[in-house]
Amino acid sequence: MDLSVDAFTQILTQYIFPITSSPILWTLASTLGASIILHRTCVPCTTVRKLRLARSAVDILLASHNLMELVSGSSNLPLYNEIIVREYMDYQRHLLRIQQKIDDISVNECTAQKLPWKDYLSPTRVFNHVFTISLCYKDIRTLQRKIEHSKALSSKRRSDLMVQLHATEV
Repeated sequence: MDLSVDAFTQILTQYIFPITSSPILWTLASTLGASIILHRTCVPCTTVRKLRLARSAVDILLASHNLMELVSGSSNLPLYNEIIVREYMDYQRHLLRIQQKIDDISVNECTAQKLPWKDYLSPTRVFNHVFTISLCYKDIRTLQRKIEHSKALSSKRRSDLMVQLHATEV
């Protein structure tokens, strides 16, 4: 046991400490750490696959919005039904525009794979690609928040109408 501690100490002092005291290594490590932190905070989505998954999650959320239930059972007021239908159609159009952007990104990615490796790995192309995906992801998240907010408002409107109907019956 004493031999292994001495061997570990010797390896640590002879090989690891001189490497970690190098300013170049510290610069590289801090740059890598900063880029990982920025990547996680500023650019949460960098692949088309994650973008498609986020889009399908919003599509499921929109489907669960359940237009027919809202229109048929909520109210007899035509204005209320018209507002719900208009919101739903706006969300559908927005989702289709997002799908078109995702398809454009996929096409650009396929054509970029045919470029020479220097052009394919150029920082400008990679940055523009990640930036486009990030903007599309933020657009998806904005739409998701709008749909969730609309669902909450619809639920509140339904409960208010039920209270009004109950108050008029009594």
